[in-house]
Formats: sequence, structure tokens, C-alpha cells
Amino acid sequence: MRRVLLSLCFLFLCVATAQSSQYYKDLPRGHWAYETVERLSEKGFLSGTADKNFNGDALVTRYGMAQIVANILSRTEYITNIEKQPLTQDEFMDIEELVAEFADELTLMCVKYDGLKADLAEIKGDLSATKKDLNRIKQIAKNDFRKDKLSFGGDFRLRHTDAVKTANAGDNVHTNAYLRLKFNAQVDENTTAHVRWTAYDYNYGLPAGSLVSANRVDNAYLEFRDALRGRGTLRLGRKYTSRGHYMVLHGYADAITYETNNGDTDIVMNAIFDREENRDYYQIWNLNVSKQFDKSSGYLGIYTRSLPNTSVVPIYTDRGMDIIEAGSRGTISEKKGLSYDIAVVYASNDRKNAGKKENIAGYMKHAAINWAGNNNFGAKIAYTDADDEFDGIITLDNETRYLGGPETPFEDIAFFLGGMTGGVAGGNQKFYNTSDLKFQLDYAPNTGKHYFRVAFDKVKELKDNVSNDFAGVNVNNLNALGYNKLEMDISIFEYRYSFTDNTKLRFGYTMADKGDCLDSTNSKVSDENLLWTELISTF
Repeated sequence: MRRVLLSLCFLFLCVATAQSSQYYKDLPRGHWAYETVERLSEKGFLSGTADKNFNGDALVTRYGMAQIVANILSRTEYITNIEKQPLTQDEFMDIEELVAEFADELTLMCVKYDGLKADLAEIKGDLSATKKDLNRIKQIAKNDFRKDKLSFGGDFRLRHTDAVKTANAGDNVHTNAYLRLKFNAQVDENTTAHVRWTAYDYNYGLPAGSLVSANRVDNAYLEFRDALRGRGTLRLGRKYTSRGHYMVLHGYADAITYETNNGDTDIVMNAIFDREENRDYYQIWNLNVSKQFDKSSGYLGIYTRSLPNTSVVPIYTDRGMDIIEAGSRGTISEKKGLSYDIAVVYASNDRKNAGKKENIAGYMKHAAINWAGNNNFGAKIAYTDADDEFDGIITLDNETRYLGGPETPFEDIAFFLGGMTGGVAGGNQKFYNTSDLKFQLDYAPNTGKHYFRVAFDKVKELKDNVSNDFAGVNVNNLNALGYNKLEMDISIFEYRYSFTDNTKLRFGYTMADKGDCLDSTNSKVSDENLLWTELISTF
């Protein structure tokens, strides 16, 4: 009851019209309740004695409370009928509760309770009608929204490269292009459908980082928000998927995905369908947990898969894969603009070779120190390596910068190392027995039109010869990325100009000094110098 009375008093203090001020001889201005009593008296809720005393220490009887309620009812009639200020439903319920409580006292005071009750019922009816009007407005807005439930977009990319090293020595130029169309459909408030179709593809080949590369539709999925009683998002289909520091999973994947969160903790569960040996699909079960802290974030990812005998020639049987990925990003010094990245991946692979059990288990590690200066300059020093038994890349797309995507640890070196897309294509597309030391400097003026980047990568093998169960068995599994000796210095200069927010021009120059690098036949590998230009537009 006290809560109801206080809330109503506060209401009428805010909206009521002031009446003549009351002054009480026994209430000094310095008293803690002076301003409150004065305001309530001015609004007509309180009154003193005939000798203008307030008698603040006197006990309040039920008749005294009834007098206050009567004053509130009187002011309510004035506010609603004269000032045309409607009551909210909560305010109406508070008044109704007060009237019911002090009905007897109000009757003795000649207050017509039944009449007031009828008036309050009329107000309640008005509130009900208002609620119906709001529901109609909401439905109209929903219908208007559904008129625009289908949206259309896409992106176009044109690239020209000079002096690409190919099997044909006379072929020193290369041009490629693609056009992708994207369709989004809003099925209802919580359900959306997404499709992206490669309408035109000239010399780009298959989509990078794709588990099932032959598809011309690289994105096709349904998304259900507030799924499973509103606790998360359910996604079914093919979608670009990224995890951690883009060392295990960063590309297109066919999956059933469920995402949820609890405060600063995000949880993602995936059943990824990977086509093995071009025959059947076998799930990679994946759990990812990430947590945001004050100045950093951390994550843990677990991947596991078991395979029966799927080879055309049944040499390998009882295969299994387990991957654990963990890492963190965070601030070292806000004042100095320093931040860090650190990640480690453990991968274990088992199989039987003609009945003999074989196993490889290894690590890939990544660490970086980043600097973002107040003068629009940035810098990075990074180191990545993987030992000779690491085989834990599921799918990687190392070329996402052009569309504003993240920079992977292998972005500037993947072109010279077989693409490094991972998957089942063989050892020459993976990263093991290899290290990469990277230095990078970039500059982005405040205009937002220009961007400059200079980077240097020193890539080399960790061991001259590897010795593990799989070495020499898989024909693609040479000691480091398909090279019998790996040693490269890769330098890159990149400039980007933004015509508009959605159209950019990129060009750059890349040098690959391959030193004493030898291919799988121990032949000298030629150096490469690439001049490339690229136009990208999204719509």
C-alpha cells in the first residue's frame, strides 16, 4: 500500500497543475521533509490544521488516508477531463487498489465510490481500446515489413596479374573475374534464407577454402533466430565459417550450427559435413567456447571425426582425427596502442595402413604483437610454425582481405605454397614442418580513401628430413609443403584506393626470393615477381 501511495504522489507531482502554496508554522525550511510536504500541499494532496500547523509527528488514521485518496481522485478527474492527460494502465490499477482499500471511509466522507468505480471502468475500457489500436498498428508495420522481405546484392571482382610463373614460359599474364549474386529472404520475424550464386567465373577456378569446391552456390542456408525456446540461433546449410585465429577453420562449410550465449560467453556447436574421398559425407563434430574479459578475449575449439574405410583402394582403415584449438586476443597497453594475439593448435590423426596402426600428432603455434599508433600508422610482428607431425587444417581461405575480411597468418605466403587450403587434397596444401616470421607496416590516412601496406615474410622448413608414421606413405606428404627444401623471402607492397564505400581499387607488387629452395625432384625453384591489379565492387 505504501508503494502504491508513493508512486501516485510522484505521478501527480509530475503532471498536476499547481494550486496555492501552503505554509506550516511547525515545519521549518531546514527540515528534511520540507520540500516534499510543500509540493504535496501545493498539489492539493495534503492539508494542515486550522492554525496552519502540519503536525508531522502525529499518527495518520485511516480517515486521514481516505482524505488523501479523495484528493487523488479529485485530481484524477481534473487531469483526465480538463487537462486531457490519460492515465497508464499501471496508474489506473494503483488508484483502483486505493479506492477498494478505503471504500468504507470514502463512503462516510460522501465520496460516491460506485460512481468513481464506473468512471475507472470507463478508463480501463479506453486503455483496452488503445491496446487494440497498438496491435493493429503493429500488424500493419509487420505487413509493410514483409513487402520488403526479399533483398538482393552481390559482389564483382576483376584481377589482372603480370609475370605469373606457369608451366608455359610464354604465359606471363593472367586475368580472372567473377560475379556473385546474393539473395536474402525474410521468411518471418525469426527466420531468414540466404543464397549466393556464382553467376560468372572466368579463370578463378573453384572457390578457395571450400570443403565441397565444385558447388557454384557457395552460400545456401536457413537461419532461425530465437530457436529452442529463444535460447539461440540455429543455422542449416552452407555458409562461410571462421573460428579462432583462422588456423583450422576459415572458409565455406556445409554444417548444422547452433549458437547461443550466456553473458560474455559465446557457445557454438557444429556438425560439419566433409566429403571424404569424393564418396560420402562424414561429420566433423565441433564445439567452440569463447569468453570476453575486460581487456581481452579467449576461446577454445574442439574438432573430432571418425572415418570408416572410404578409400577406393582400401589401404587406410579406421581413421580418426582430433583437433584442439585455443587462443586469446587482448590489450597490452591502451596508451601505447599495443595488443597481442596468441594461439596454439594440437592435431592428432590415426589410421591403419594395411592393418598396421599409424599415428601422427603435432602442434601449430602463432603469436603476434600489434601496434596501432595515433598517427594512423600500424605495425605487426608475427611468428607461426608447425612441426613435422601437424595435420590439423580443415579448410582455409587465405584471401579475404579484398572484401574487408580478416587477415589470416598465411595470407601473403599461401599463393607460393600451393594455396594452403587444407582439406583432403594432400600435404602440399597444408602447413607443417614450416615456420614463418612476418613483419608488417601499414598506413591509413583519415580521409578513408587510401590504404598502404608493406609486409615481409621469411618462410623456411624446420627440419631437413622428417620422420613420422605418415612420411613416405602419402605421395603428397613431402617434408614441407611439397618442397624437399623450403626457403623463401616474400615481400609485398599493397595500395588500396576507395572510390566509394563499396568500390575499391587494389594494386601491388610481390617478390618471392626462393633462394636455395628445391622442389620435390630437387630442382631449383624459380624466383617470382608479380605485379597485380584488382577492382572490387559490392552492391
